[in-house]
Amino acid sequence: MTFSGLLNALDGVASSEERIIFMTTNHFSHLDPALIRPGRVDLQEFLDDAQGEQAKRLFVKFYSPSSVTDEKQKTWREDEEVLSIEEVQGMGEELEMYLEEEKRQGRRISMASLQGLFIRNGARETLGAVKELFAEKRAAEVE
Repeated sequence: MTFSGLLNALDGVASSEERIIFMTTNHFSHLDPALIRPGRVDLQEFLDDAQGEQAKRLFVKFYSPSSVTDEKQKTWREDEEVLSIEEVQGMGEELEMYLEEEKRQGRRISMASLQGLFIRNGARETLGAVKELFAEKRAAEVE
């Protein structure tokens, strides 16, 4: 697809009315002004990286135990350790403090990256995985 073809698809004669299109970018400043002119882009929202409190809330929602009808605790993966709500809250607070400390050092992480870690890991493993992820960022800063 050409850039001209993209613009025509957005608002050319063949485009339809009453639709919502979401466009995302990591580098807004690199976008061509013709793409983001008023009429094509009517609303711009900045979705920043994770704040410590947001990460904690997502962690607690993701890993909190929930009851099912047979009174057993539900987990995302087989053989995953079932944690009490207090343990999950405590780990969430640890994650919050860790992210805030990394943020003070200029290192950030997206909510999507955190969610990916949560999907791939249990609660305890996630805390270690987040620390490894930031260790990789620190190493990249040195290079």
